[in-house]
Amino acid sequence: MPYTLILFVSRKPNLSLLEFKHHWENVHIPLLKTLVGMDFPLSHTRHYIEREADIGHAWGNEGVRDNAQTNVNDHGQSPGIFGTGFGAGCGFDALAVLTFMDKLHWERFWEKVQREGAQSALRRDEEEWLERKSVGGVFVGDSKSTGRDGGLSGGGSLGAFRVVRELGVEIW
Repeated sequence: MPYTLILFVSRKPNLSLLEFKHHWENVHIPLLKTLVGMDFPLSHTRHYIEREADIGHAWGNEGVRDNAQTNVNDHGQSPGIFGTGFGAGCGFDALAVLTFMDKLHWERFWEKVQREGAQSALRRDEEEWLERKSVGGVFVGDSKSTGRDGGLSGGGSLGAFRVVRELGVEIW
C-alpha cells in the first residue's frame, strides 16, 4: 500500500516566494535526488500557496482583496486564497506530498537522509531557504482519488505500481 507524507513548509523571512520556489525546485530537489538515488519518492509534488495580492480575489469574496495590504503574514505576504476554514490564512507557504511505494520504501529513503554526510548537506541547504522550526508533517493512511470521469480509486495511479510489483515485474 502506498505510504504518503504531507509536509507543510515555510520559507525564510528574507526570501520572496519566487526565490523560495526557485531554491526548492532547482537546488534542494536535485540535491535530495542525488543523496537518496533510487529511494527518492515515487512522487514529490510541491504545492505553493496562492497569495491574494498576486492573483486577485477568489471565491467571490471582494473583501479579501480589500484586506490584502493590511492583513499580511510574517513574510510580508498577503494571506493565501482559502475557500473556507482558515480565517486570515495559514502559517505555511507550501505543502509537499511525498508518495512512497510502501513503508519500507520510506524507511530506506529516511535512512539515507539521516546518514551523516547527507544530513549535513541537507541542513546546510535548508539554512538557505527553509524555516525549519515551522516545518510540520503528517503521514496519511489509505488514500482515494476520483477523476472527473470516475478516475482511479484505492491509491490513485499508484494502484498500477502495486499490480506491477505483485506480478513480480521489475519497475526500476
